[in-house]
Amino acid sequence: MKNKKVVVVTPTYNEKNSIEKVIKLIVDQNGKVPGYEIHVLVSDSSSPDGTGEIARKIADKNEKVHFLDVKERGLGLAIVKGYDFALQKLHADVLMQIDADLQHDPNEIPLFLQKINQGYEYVQGSRFIKGGENKISLPRQIFSFGASFICRALTGIWQISDFTPSYKAYTRQLYLRMDRDSIPWQGTTFLIQPAAVVEAYRAKAKMIEVPIKFSNRRADRSKNEVANYIIDIIAYSFEVRLSKWDIKFPVLYWARRSKTFIKFGTVGVIGTLVDFVFYKLFIAKFGFPPPTAKLFSTSIAVQNNFFFNSIWTFKRRRTKNNVFTRWLLFNLVSSGGLLISYGIVYGLHKVYGDGAFNIFGWKFAYNNLYFFATIPPLMTWNFFMNHFITWKHETAN
Repeated sequence: MKNKKVVVVTPTYNEKNSIEKVIKLIVDQNGKVPGYEIHVLVSDSSSPDGTGEIARKIADKNEKVHFLDVKERGLGLAIVKGYDFALQKLHADVLMQIDADLQHDPNEIPLFLQKINQGYEYVQGSRFIKGGENKISLPRQIFSFGASFICRALTGIWQISDFTPSYKAYTRQLYLRMDRDSIPWQGTTFLIQPAAVVEAYRAKAKMIEVPIKFSNRRADRSKNEVANYIIDIIAYSFEVRLSKWDIKFPVLYWARRSKTFIKFGTVGVIGTLVDFVFYKLFIAKFGFPPPTAKLFSTSIAVQNNFFFNSIWTFKRRRTKNNVFTRWLLFNLVSSGGLLISYGIVYGLHKVYGDGAFNIFGWKFAYNNLYFFATIPPLMTWNFFMNHFITWKHETAN
């Protein structure tokens, strides 16, 4: 009887330090599960570090190793193009996926194939079931557990404990049955991983998990944009939940278009806390009148916001302005915001004074209301001015 062909797709971008070892480990799994012939397909996004050249040379010498130059960068694109190539050109019976950075152990491939052999159509690697291990830093452990919990709770797919690993296997029949157009594989985040679970479930796949050991990267660095990934996961999971209620609303689409604003707003919340703490400190400890306290507290918050917007919100924004120019523009824009907030606090203080009122026995000073009244106009002003001036997109020539 002819062996079933398994094609293990490993998407790569700058993995020259690990790709050769990963390929060898995958090919070495041949013979461990009778009835299966294991091939590896390196789906490379034109890595500038030479990953593609290494993989291509190995493929030229080994008939079980294949290479695909995807050209464009994007994990989802590399995976989908790799699957298409595996099905159409290599005639795969089973599709698998594994990371090329040695965080996954290729020696666990037989666990997946054993379950396929038992009649399962979708096999998901899990760190959270008996035998699984999540040997990464505590913050990453919290993120992976939290992301999977959000996916489970919102999608209602409780039979899968770990949504985010890319270590998985499909039968050919299942993959062709799935609605690929519903999988958000475009973009640079890793959303394709939990989305694949959802679409396999929607295709009524016979699903199961196998325990895997997930380790810290042994080579190169992670390409995952964590903040964007968090936004994507929450938005996508909400969209899936709404679809269960027959509500069609493109939550993910609008979340992706609003990412910069969401990040800016998050920084704004942090800045508001800094602003409020110093505002109350200047009033309570130094006896400043509210308008003057607001002037100084906002000046401190402005520097806080510039720092976080530089290293996070607009980190990947291409702009012609250097750091000093951006700092100068940011402070000029913020000066406008400062005048707006000062004017609001001054006007309200002039009209209502330094009084207070009680809420369920708690004394609430008017100056708190003056402060919060400045937030909506100040945030709106700062976002649009910084979006279009300070971190203005560089126009490609």
